[in-house]
Amino acid sequence: MMIVATSHQNSCSNMQKLARRRVRLHLRRLRHREYSKLRTLVPSVANNNKVSKVTVIEEAIKYIDSLHKALVERLQNVRPAGVEAVTEENVKEVVCQMMSFNASTQQCQQKATFNFHSLEKKRKIPSFSQIQRRRSKYL
Repeated sequence: MMIVATSHQNSCSNMQKLARRRVRLHLRRLRHREYSKLRTLVPSVANNNKVSKVTVIEEAIKYIDSLHKALVERLQNVRPAGVEAVTEENVKEVVCQMMSFNASTQQCQQKATFNFHSLEKKRKIPSFSQIQRRRSKYL
């Protein structure tokens, strides 16, 4: 009777090890795919396939900072009516005005600060783990 129980435990532990290994491989592939997506979005590293993950993240941060500065500069040059000066504090309000919301400033700010985390929590399956279908090059 002991032999049967031991072999059953070994088979369960082997199955668990195999399942954990599959999950690790899936997460590794998923992480690699997401870093590749991020790399393609950042112009300074988009053409370089051999870039470390740290470099991709650092360059993405620099790119986001440069986009933010460009937005602030653009908003300072083209100010909507009723805005004295564009600072980082009131960029959301200015963007809402430029997007021509037909709502009050308060409603616009609520839309601008919409919490996407609440949507993610409501999902049954996290968005990052959903399998994305690849489109064929020939379609």
